[in-house]
Amino acid sequence: MKLKLLAAAVVGVVACGANGDTSPTPPTPEGREDVLYIGPGATGAGTGWGDLAPISAINAADGTKEIWLKAGEYTIDAALASSVALTIRGGFTGTESAADERVAGARTVLDGQSADIGCETMMTITAASGTVTVDGVKFQNVWYRALKVSGGADIVIANCAFDSCGCYNVSGHDDLEGRGAWLSGSATATLTVVGWDGTTVKTSTKNVTS
Repeated sequence: MKLKLLAAAVVGVVACGANGDTSPTPPTPEGREDVLYIGPGATGAGTGWGDLAPISAINAADGTKEIWLKAGEYTIDAALASSVALTIRGGFTGTESAADERVAGARTVLDGQSADIGCETMMTITAASGTVTVDGVKFQNVWYRALKVSGGADIVIANCAFDSCGCYNVSGHDDLEGRGAWLSGSATATLTVVGWDGTTVKTSTKNVTS
């Protein structure tokens, strides 16, 4: 009897594979209390990969949790802003329980669709202290400026890319500085940016102003 029960259990696991795949389906890890989980088009509370919050949840984040962005393309149609030091990480597939489990070089895309969303910058963080970290994000098709960090906090931008930022091309503003990232205040900045592909700038110094 014990052998029969064991065999039935094994069959049950194999049957979980999709499309005849005999590999067991990995479970979605339970959410961590120190992470806010965000996904494209989501409407949940952000408590785990199965309960994703919308991208606008960044605005209400208090800095006590890391913000994990599931990979995909997010349409940004309203400004994102925070007054506290946030850690924002992208490029997650939705099964990770630690940031170092991400695929190397993976990024989440924030797309402004080259539209005027009524603000100067897609994402603004005005933190007076702490460290602002943006890791694994691609900003693209931004009407004016992609990222602005000011107020005095330290800044780490890692594994990020900027594509077609400052693309409104208003006459007289073709030399706009910091259209990728504008970093100001007494903060120290560490940048390991992957690329400025397609950014409408004359020189690389226009991409980041600090």
